[in-house]
Amino acid sequence: MILRHDAVAVIVPHHGSISSLADLAGKTIAIPVGPAQNENSHALDLLLSFYNVAPDSVKREFMAAEDIGPAVEHKRAAAAVAVGSVGGGDVVDTVASIGRAAKGAPKVLGFDDADAIVKRFPMFESYDVPQGGFRAKPSVPDDTVTMLAVNYRFVVPVTMLDIVADAIGRSILRAKAQLMNVAPIAAAQIETPDVNDQNPLLPVHPGFAAYLSNGDQSFFDQAQRYLYIFGIPLSVAASLLTLLVSTLNARGARKEREAMQRLLRIAHEVATADRTRLETLENEFHAAVADCIASSSDDDKADQWKTSIAIQHALQRIQRRDAAHIKGLAKGRDHFAVFPSAVR
Repeated sequence: MILRHDAVAVIVPHHGSISSLADLAGKTIAIPVGPAQNENSHALDLLLSFYNVAPDSVKREFMAAEDIGPAVEHKRAAAAVAVGSVGGGDVVDTVASIGRAAKGAPKVLGFDDADAIVKRFPMFESYDVPQGGFRAKPSVPDDTVTMLAVNYRFVVPVTMLDIVADAIGRSILRAKAQLMNVAPIAAAQIETPDVNDQNPLLPVHPGFAAYLSNGDQSFFDQAQRYLYIFGIPLSVAASLLTLLVSTLNARGARKEREAMQRLLRIAHEVATADRTRLETLENEFHAAVADCIASSSDDDKADQWKTSIAIQHALQRIQRRDAAHIKGLAKGRDHFAVFPSAVR
């Protein structure tokens, strides 16, 4: 939102010889004292550089607006540079001060090459000041004159939600009518930016631009964009989560099948294993059972049933083979008892 335009005015006495900023080289310029005096001095530097005048060659004197007139009249300053709005502010006060001291209406320099200055320094804009914009009688300026201006904008972060920027912009426009009763000069200058400008100094927030282009929208229309913005990532995240879960489940099922195959291999090998090999197979059996338990899923009852059968099958084969070994050892002890000479 543009809150107001402030003209950059170069004010000279009516009897002065200055007709352009190029004539300010080597002279002293008076600038109204205030919070923006340094910024106003910097604006003068930019304009002087456009006319190939070294900014250091122009001396600055900061003083109150009412003291500028006497300073110009007594040759302590050749001209004044003030930045302010039409109808009130530093420009109007400076024009009045110089007019009183010089007993005549001062002149305000125009900028015939304003468009070229704006292209080089986009912070300025071309601004037409109407006749009598700074003083009614005698009129200052005495005719419509093209000047340069800077503007004050209401800005928000680009990250602000569209719906919030929309609400703020609409609130300012609705308050403008009420401000007309309190501060008509200030309220009259509030205006919306040009949404069709292809190369703006500052971009218009998309939320407020949509309001300027389409008018009021329902809450659902404004919120629909955020439903898409947040809904699509959530949908993608859900799909990725589903894929991850299915991958983990498939990996667990594969490990469980491998463990069942190990159990069947153990059960097959137990039938011919000797005592040493049997102990190794028993350790492998316990490891396979642990893998089955770790990779089992509560959702797949069929795999649980198959795993249980494989465990029972391998366990029974191990127990039978272990019993056979124990029985063989017992027979060996009886044989040695009957034939002790064999032991000797």
